[in-house]
Amino acid sequence: MIVRRVRPLLGTFVEVGFETIEQAGSASCLAQAFSAIGQIETLLNGHAPDSELTQLNRRPGDWLPLHHHTRRVLRLGAILGRLSGDRFNMTVGGELTRKGRLPCYVSHPYLDRGCHTDIEFRHNQVRLRRPVLLTLDGIAKGYAVDRAVCALKQAGITRGWVNAGGDMRVFGQQRLSVHIRGLDGYHSPVGLSSGAVASSRLSKHWIADFPATLITATDSPVTGDDIITVWARFTWRADALTKVAAGLDAASAKEIIGQLKGKIVNAGTTAPDVPVG
Repeated sequence: MIVRRVRPLLGTFVEVGFETIEQAGSASCLAQAFSAIGQIETLLNGHAPDSELTQLNRRPGDWLPLHHHTRRVLRLGAILGRLSGDRFNMTVGGELTRKGRLPCYVSHPYLDRGCHTDIEFRHNQVRLRRPVLLTLDGIAKGYAVDRAVCALKQAGITRGWVNAGGDMRVFGQQRLSVHIRGLDGYHSPVGLSSGAVASSRLSKHWIADFPATLITATDSPVTGDDIITVWARFTWRADALTKVAAGLDAASAKEIIGQLKGKIVNAGTTAPDVPVG
């Protein structure tokens, strides 16, 4: 039997689904998955004044002890920033704040953006080397999906999926048909199994009714609108790599995303072209 539930989390609707031969215990499995997502939202929400992310932004230069999930996401993002030449950049929160896309919870002057070396690590502590503002909107939702999958596996679920507003991961022998969105609507479905996909919208202008709209994290020009979808083994990586692809031409995006262990999924892609397994 298939069990599936939807809850509002992460600024979107999150669906958790899995196959099981016994209904007993299903409620507990669902609760653990949603709880894992809620924990990441509490820790990493840049829109919340009491999150660990906000506390870090408020105190540049200070070493702060942070939860291991917070530290892990920051490490993953910093590594990807280094490997991508800061095309993935968590330090653009200042620019987004000035544009009114993020709330301002700091009283000190801050930079529009920095680079991955502005985030320093020491044991269980992290500090900001300069007064940058971090935003984890490009990686935290994907990481939360991965944590929910881990919770399901630890609860004994062997096949299922988690979908957070299009950041989706499928695990086990489960296979789903996923419709890839283009600017002209949804296209023929692709088959997804044992992997993740994520999408972001790229535009020269903010589009109020599309919350995934983003600006590039580099100075690369944005010449038009596009929706970027990336496949990767983990959702955090797929989520983050959509930002790396922003501002790149198609050939460069395919090459660079491939080097970073992902794959561009174009609207209208047929199932055999999408990595599975």
